[in-house]
Amino acid sequence: MPKSNTFKLECNCGEVSIQVSGAPAARAYCHCHACQQFYGLPVLAANAWASDALAVTHGNGQLSTYQHPQLRMQRHYCAACGEVLFGSNRLGMAVIRTSLIARAFGGQLPEAYAPTFHLFYAYRLLDIQDALPKYSEGWDGPLHDD
Repeated sequence: MPKSNTFKLECNCGEVSIQVSGAPAARAYCHCHACQQFYGLPVLAANAWASDALAVTHGNGQLSTYQHPQLRMQRHYCAACGEVLFGSNRLGMAVIRTSLIARAFGGQLPEAYAPTFHLFYAYRLLDIQDALPKYSEGWDGPLHDD
């Protein structure tokens, strides 16, 4: 469990560091087509924070942004090593993969950052067997019926 609700993480090469403060607004597995395509993953395990909860603490000049050509989504990555540090979703929230959060804590994902539900499960590419709620669409929509 984290000692505080502020942590730092950096890209693989160490050229860019960010600091995240506060509790995440959402901790989820996202199965939507946009995340699948944009992040190149069958399911995105991530936490989302308000954009002002994130600050670049080192290497702002090395931080590059890719804007999706049709969607209101961005990936922010290190220009030196190419690692995506965070994304921005259509709600303007900063989205960080749980694998990066785990790396910031020595390889162990603290429970405070573990996903608590599935989003857009109707669009899944993989069936996931867990006890978490699985929303067919967004978190305000109906639960998925198996």
